[in-house]
Amino acid sequence: MVKAKFSNDMLEYIKSMVGHVFCSYEYGNMVQNEAYGNFQINLDSFAIEFLNEVKELPFFDSTEDISYFACEKKSLNEPFKPYCEEPCKKHLINEKILSVYIVEDRISINDGEYDIDFDMAIIIETCNHKYIFSRDWFFSETINISLDKEFDNIYTINNVIEDWSDEGENKVSVIRTTKKL
Repeated sequence: MVKAKFSNDMLEYIKSMVGHVFCSYEYGNMVQNEAYGNFQINLDSFAIEFLNEVKELPFFDSTEDISYFACEKKSLNEPFKPYCEEPCKKHLINEKILSVYIVEDRISINDGEYDIDFDMAIIIETCNHKYIFSRDWFFSETINISLDKEFDNIYTINNVIEDWSDEGENKVSVIRTTKKL
């Protein structure tokens, strides 16, 4: 089983956001509500930069550059540096975080010939809104930013199956879970 997931330390950083004020988020403004490669969540006492970079991982009988989420905790005085050279976009929020969730897809190809676990989305709930920062196709470094939507409508399980099926050549099964941190 290949793991393309946040480490335990990273999950602790994300969990530590609960109870803090979600001041803003920043990203390189490629197109509206899409970031490329990274974004940053600014809280009242620290920030967390989220990355969706490609890393070399096992892929069937060889390796492949596959993108997946990671994060790092930062101090508030560290400026955000977007991956792309587009202007940085900052959205002010100023809402207290009530809960944080991680959406995970467990993908199995050809009855276990290749299995991979991905952390697909970070969901932040405040008293007013639900913010979703999500990824999709495993080669893509794009991050989708959604407000008050359901992840299952943003990137459906059927989309995951289609993306991994290699135009019908592979049998794909997906188990999607959402866990509260």
